[in-house]
Amino acid sequence: MKQRGINFIVWFPQNLLGVMFQGQRPDEGQISEAAKGLKMCAEMLGDNRFVAGNNVTIADYFVATPFILYDLLTEEGVQRRFYKHDGGDTVTAWMERVRALPYYDEIHKDANEKLGGLYRSRLEQF
Repeated sequence: MKQRGINFIVWFPQNLLGVMFQGQRPDEGQISEAAKGLKMCAEMLGDNRFVAGNNVTIADYFVATPFILYDLLTEEGVQRRFYKHDGGDTVTAWMERVRALPYYDEIHKDANEKLGGLYRSRLEQF
């Protein structure tokens, strides 16, 4: 198995956990390397509306989770730079479809607010 895109999968949790539990600042200098995950995800999506075809499956939630968290916890300017990399347009369009699902807000609202608040409070300590 090729490791293209593994960088985002490793980079984002390291930044998330580093900020929340180890008192580290996010490493924005690694965004270009981490963005290889965008290209991998875009290639996986291909011409499909969702990960496994044209209908949403649980796979979409597993693949979307790091992007959901990234968007929740990252400043807009950093997000814009991240999503400008190869595959960013495809992933952004797919994430819009995932977020438009009728139960998305109901499922994510409380957790996003709590996690986002905790993360931002840790960042303010720097």
